[in-house]
Amino acid sequence: MPAIKLFGRKWLAATDDLVYPGLFEIFIRAVWLILITTACIRYYAYTWRCQLGGELVRVYLIGELVFLVTSILFILIIARQSAKGTIMEARDRKYVEPLLTIKILLLLPEIAWNVLGCLWMFGPNVECGYEHYTVTVVQALVFFDWILIGLTIFGLALIFDPLGSLGDKQLESTAEHGKISSIWFRRFRFLWWMRKDESANEIFQHAAGLLSALFRGTDLVPSDVMAGCILLRIRQKRETHELRLLNLLIRPVYTPSLLSALFRGTDLVPSDVMAGCILLRIRQKRETHELRLLNLLIRPVYTPNASIIFKDTPSWMSLENAVHYMKLSIACYGWLFVLYQHMCTGCCHIMQNLTCCACFRRKRISISGDNCCYCYLAGVKYLSDISTDNILFASFKNHLCEIPFCVINDQETNNIVIVIRGSLSLRDLLTDIAADSEVFPCDDLPPGSQAHRGMITAAKSILKQLDDNQILERAFSTYTQHNLVITGHSLGAGIGILLALLLRPRYPNLKVYAFATPGGLLSREAAKVTEEFVLTIGVGDDLVMRLSVDSTENLRTSLLLTLRACRLPKYRVVLNGLGYILFGIPERDLSKTWTNCNVITTATGESPLLNERDINRIEENKIYEQDITKRRFSRVKLYVGGKILHIVKCKPERSEEKSNKKQNVKEKKYEMRWAQPEEFTELMVVPRMLLDHLPENIEKALSTLLEQQNKIPYHFDP
Repeated sequence: MPAIKLFGRKWLAATDDLVYPGLFEIFIRAVWLILITTACIRYYAYTWRCQLGGELVRVYLIGELVFLVTSILFILIIARQSAKGTIMEARDRKYVEPLLTIKILLLLPEIAWNVLGCLWMFGPNVECGYEHYTVTVVQALVFFDWILIGLTIFGLALIFDPLGSLGDKQLESTAEHGKISSIWFRRFRFLWWMRKDESANEIFQHAAGLLSALFRGTDLVPSDVMAGCILLRIRQKRETHELRLLNLLIRPVYTPSLLSALFRGTDLVPSDVMAGCILLRIRQKRETHELRLLNLLIRPVYTPNASIIFKDTPSWMSLENAVHYMKLSIACYGWLFVLYQHMCTGCCHIMQNLTCCACFRRKRISISGDNCCYCYLAGVKYLSDISTDNILFASFKNHLCEIPFCVINDQETNNIVIVIRGSLSLRDLLTDIAADSEVFPCDDLPPGSQAHRGMITAAKSILKQLDDNQILERAFSTYTQHNLVITGHSLGAGIGILLALLLRPRYPNLKVYAFATPGGLLSREAAKVTEEFVLTIGVGDDLVMRLSVDSTENLRTSLLLTLRACRLPKYRVVLNGLGYILFGIPERDLSKTWTNCNVITTATGESPLLNERDINRIEENKIYEQDITKRRFSRVKLYVGGKILHIVKCKPERSEEKSNKKQNVKEKKYEMRWAQPEEFTELMVVPRMLLDHLPENIEKALSTLLEQQNKIPYHFDP
């Protein structure tokens, strides 16, 4: 950071991004240099015996050696210059851009030289066929040199920025914002398989507007985002570590000698000391009370006991129901999830439930969007253990804002269940990206309530299909005693909640089981309404539950602040980040290494990545004030819907951990508590933020919690 400027444009790389690519290219070219040198030492003398063109072979080999040595020297200098300074100190790397320009220009004569080599070695100009030497060796060298050139050109293509020709000042204007949006729009339209989707242009426009607003004017390159995420992870880890230490502080014990030294020369009388002790006691009591409140905020109470958690909740909120409907939510992912679970034997499991030539048979149920053998339906039946007769309707069409779903007669719970699939395709991803807020008129919601735009469109699309085919009317005319339940995972959970709000006036007893619901779903007052009939379940540090336009924009600002405060070069940050992924963040990097090395100037007890917290807050507020009118895409903050059950994996006690190691048992235990939507408004950069979102991990957590209930002693609460 900032981006490299070459040939009158910006590129998606910074001047400090060339250390590791440079080392990689040096390694490749050094190996190639060794091979060519070996070929010259072994075969150079035989070129004098060629019947024709021996001098061309010698000229090509010598010229190739010169190009390799020159390139290696230039890359060494560029990598050395790129390693200088911190991420924000671009002046220390001022020679990188001219050196890199010369290096790229040297690519042209190298290409020309290799073209001549091809003409010489693969043409009639050279004839060398002795026992100890053949022109095939040099032909192989020419061929693999094209691979080196191709890798270099591929690297340039990766960092090409189509917006690089725009200047910084121009990016702030409304006209240039429109240009950036139009580029994103053309990128979406380039996906030809989406051109015929309904409402495609509208969704493309909103998604393009969001992406252009997020990235406009930041001058961030992909490596800056990666380094910033590593630094944010260390910052969050350090702050959590410090907050935990607040509860381990021991009050000092004052001895008589210390007291005499403290009061010497103060001119205090005994009554002053008495009054001061009374006031000090009040102050200490206040501080203790504040620390207790802080402890409740930082370390909320989790418990594995379901009888405590679900004590004051309605009967339909239970772990048993959650496990059952999580299984149905997974089943809606169909045959792709079967192949994902069973890499080798997935096809065998699907084939057992296939319906051969189903398009030529009389259809017992209404199915749309599946193939002739009903592969998608086969996956649903295998994962859910539900017969074809109990699937009342299924739509597997996947277009923009049109998500696959099934309507099932659940005989186990005597409910009609609408199961909505989560994100599984690029179309679904674009539905997620169209995340700006839109007014969501609904009878049960306060006036002016807003929700996720893409999910509103998807919920209305499902409602239209249900009404056009009269699915629910026919289902309840057959199963009169059944109730309506909606369930889904991820995108399906968010759409399910909005669909429930649309259907609730007709079916007031409707219930929703939502798993890993996206964060930017409903405005706050609307989210409160859904707590009556929606159970939302999230596990650990799920990224999607914290993902919204507001949290993404806040993350962008945090990245800029953290990169500005860091005093390490980027290659060191990336190298440390690789070590953190493999071995975790060691304590010395939280308490000693980052402070004692004078990498970042901090006071004792402060975060090593930020100079002063108060200064950073002021700076962050200034950035928000400056950018709120230019960069803020959504004016309304959206939250997770429903009554949120948060599940975390707990660490076993030391005695229990030792016994598990002796018995070679890897037992995972989980705890849970009720959470508030405000707790999921900040993106957490942690290793498991993606793994905690996967449906199989959520099902595993729920199943483990359910198994733990049998091991928990009965809790009597008088």
